[in-house]
Amino acid sequence: MGKPKSDFIKKKRKREQIDFLSITLNSIGDGVIVTDKKGKIIKINKVAQNIARFSQKKAKRSHISEVFKMINSKTGKIIKNPLKKIIREGKHLNLANDIKLITKTKQEDYIVDIAANIKDEAGEICGIVFVLRNVKEKCKMRQEIKNKSELFTNAVEESPFSIMLHNDNGEVLKVNQTWQELTGYSEAELPTIDKWLEKAYGKNLDNKDLKEVYNNIKNVSSGEFKISTKKNEQIIWDIKNAYLGLDEDDNKLFISMAVDVTEKKQLDKKIEIFNRIYQSLSSINQLIVNENSLDRLLKKAVQIMTNVAKYDTAWIAELSDNKELLNVKALAGYQCSFLNERKVKLNYGKDDLNIYKNAILKEEAVIIDVDTEKELKGKNCGSTGIFVLKVFDKIWGLLVFCSQEENRFDDKEYALLEELTTDISFGIEKIISNSKQKEYEAKLTKSEKEYRQLVQESPIGIYKTNFSGKVLFINSAIVNMLGFNNAEDLYVHYKDDLKNNFYVNPNKRREFLNRLQQNGVIKGFVCQVYDKNNNIKWIENNARISSEKQEGSTVIEGFISDITERKKRQEKIAYLSLHDDLTGLYNRSYLEDMMKRIDTKRNLPISIIMVDINNFKIINDTYSHSKGDELLKKTAELLNDLCRQEDVVARWGGDEFVILLPDTSLEQSETIIERINVKSTFVYKDIPISLALGAATKTEDEEDLIELLNTAEDRMYTNKLAKRSGGRSMVVSSFLNTLKEKSHETEEHVNRMSIIAEKFAKRLNLSKEKIDRLALLSLLHDIGKVSVPEKILNKVEKLTDEEWEIIKSHPEAGYRILVSIPKFSHIAKDVLYHHERWDGSGYPEGLKGKKTPLLSRVLTIIDSYDVMVSGRPYKKAMSQSEALAEIKRCSGTQFDPELAQEFIKMLS
Repeated sequence: MGKPKSDFIKKKRKREQIDFLSITLNSIGDGVIVTDKKGKIIKINKVAQNIARFSQKKAKRSHISEVFKMINSKTGKIIKNPLKKIIREGKHLNLANDIKLITKTKQEDYIVDIAANIKDEAGEICGIVFVLRNVKEKCKMRQEIKNKSELFTNAVEESPFSIMLHNDNGEVLKVNQTWQELTGYSEAELPTIDKWLEKAYGKNLDNKDLKEVYNNIKNVSSGEFKISTKKNEQIIWDIKNAYLGLDEDDNKLFISMAVDVTEKKQLDKKIEIFNRIYQSLSSINQLIVNENSLDRLLKKAVQIMTNVAKYDTAWIAELSDNKELLNVKALAGYQCSFLNERKVKLNYGKDDLNIYKNAILKEEAVIIDVDTEKELKGKNCGSTGIFVLKVFDKIWGLLVFCSQEENRFDDKEYALLEELTTDISFGIEKIISNSKQKEYEAKLTKSEKEYRQLVQESPIGIYKTNFSGKVLFINSAIVNMLGFNNAEDLYVHYKDDLKNNFYVNPNKRREFLNRLQQNGVIKGFVCQVYDKNNNIKWIENNARISSEKQEGSTVIEGFISDITERKKRQEKIAYLSLHDDLTGLYNRSYLEDMMKRIDTKRNLPISIIMVDINNFKIINDTYSHSKGDELLKKTAELLNDLCRQEDVVARWGGDEFVILLPDTSLEQSETIIERINVKSTFVYKDIPISLALGAATKTEDEEDLIELLNTAEDRMYTNKLAKRSGGRSMVVSSFLNTLKEKSHETEEHVNRMSIIAEKFAKRLNLSKEKIDRLALLSLLHDIGKVSVPEKILNKVEKLTDEEWEIIKSHPEAGYRILVSIPKFSHIAKDVLYHHERWDGSGYPEGLKGKKTPLLSRVLTIIDSYDVMVSGRPYKKAMSQSEALAEIKRCSGTQFDPELAQEFIKMLS
């Protein structure tokens, strides 16, 4: 008998049910596979065929396991009998979430699916329906997010700045290596912000600003604070805090970055100290010129050293004849207990007191940086400087400086204090000389013989002349001062004509005689004279008209001191206070003072020109700061030559200059700008140089010159911006031309690389943007070689270690050039890393694997291939097959293995 009609109807309805279900699910746009309950495929739609790489024809009546296998992406194990779970549970969502499908073609895809039973009218399972969705792109996106997160973590870890990541609960999430090295604390020792504050800031924890910086309260995001390292060293750093966003638990995330500014603070402090000492030098020089009392000289000198130079204590003591006692003549500032009696004995048993005796015995300065005997010195004596005062080449006493700061005296400060000690020694010598002068005058009235003896032995220059200029008498001090062997030679040399033979300016002789006739005496007459070899010396002349007469003529008698060294020091100090020591132009202080002086109605109109050097930073970055200094000096010379004599040219700061033009209209200043523009465009060290200029003019008395300067600066920056784009492109063109001249194969090398690069980029299916970047990279990748000497680039012999290091610097030089030019900055990092290697042994940073940017990895293959097939002065060219074999050999060490395989396939 045949089967019952009801069975036939049931089967027909099942088929209709399955057909209807598959047609319905097919319309939703996902992959649909329908099987019977044993897994045999009944229906598979187009989307599912594409996902499974299995056609309808092949799939018909095949088992689902023959179409693809399911593998757990985490464990890597094949999932067995997934159908049992579906049949048992009836329906399962995301059965294969995070599961890979491996098709017959070995292709792997991530999928998400919905699987459910198909039941007949009786509720029996008659089949299974699978709905598949390819989520490969989403998984790739998730992996990219993970990679970026790792990249950010790596950037934090490798940063040269100290970086801490933390949340608003006070939990420290990350402390990079720089932070750990600077502070000495490991990441494990800093679990929380509170623990960090306790270790680094200690007693400063009550500082509210400090906590606000870390917690970003009241928008406080930065500040400078002193911290203690694990080694208990005190450093100052500038900390900046920024809000990053919320983490997955809705905690606020912050990044804190700190920069060690200790050295900068110390340098600023030293500059302040040196300025104060320079002021002290100037004040004491004026004091020496005007003061004739030894007590007042010494007291005022130590007051200047405490009030102006800001030493905590300064004192001057005279050494006793037996050299066993220091008599304190002047004291200022904090008074140490051992100075109460104003006497310091040098024969104490305590070693520290011997520091004064040591200075006297050695006849040189002694510096004590750390106080070891607290009872011996006061609280302000962390550092002590003891300097020897010499008068007439003999030790007169000591000049002592004390500071509560330890390690205060460096070489620069030591040299300045040595100079100051010499000045005070000279002042003591001068006053003693004046005192001795009176003693000599008294003795002259008693005995001519005694007078002659005293005069000849005197360390002070003593003379007699008449009004006609005839030399009547000189002592040995003058003979030696003027470079003669004896007095007779001196008489012959000047030939009774002091006016023309002795004085540099003959009018000074006339002035000297006129003042002497009017007053009968003259003090502190300073002038320049010629010595035996016609060298110019500065002297100070003190004289009077004598009561005696010789040969019927009035006699002048006086005392001469050689003050040449003192004048040189004064002139040096005066010059440095007004001029820029690099360019020799006037400095900013002088210009500001001059602006005040000429700001009068009679000088109107007054114009100001602000000048700035275009491309100056590129010179510094590419060729070093010494070359930048050469450019500054060249620019200063140019401006000086092109400006008028009455104009004031000054260096304003950095690469900026200011020209002050009194009685000059705006039209006249623009004419000067045109003249400067014509002369100031030139090529310096292969870089086109030009100046940005801006002018402004004051025409009304009530206008402010400072505002005028700001206007000139604004116009200068407008001019600079107008020139920048073209100028920066010219820089790159200039570099490329220079590189072409240095290395004859560069242009051909670039052309060949460009052709291969375009072909390889298309094979790799790179985007249009990346193809364009790769083309530009091919052109500019070796631009940093402009800083490499030509003889090294074209050297046939093996490079020395030093020459190889110079060659290896060219990626960084190229990076600095391109990053400063907006038009090319997007390929700067690709240039920087184009000599990195897959195994991490490349340069400049030793990046490994895919940490090197993709285009840099592509370029290094193209570059290496072209070098091999075209050859170099030091290496013979290879054939194409030899070059490709070498690339294969270096795959996985020098080259990205996947890219190397594609490159070999492309050219094979």
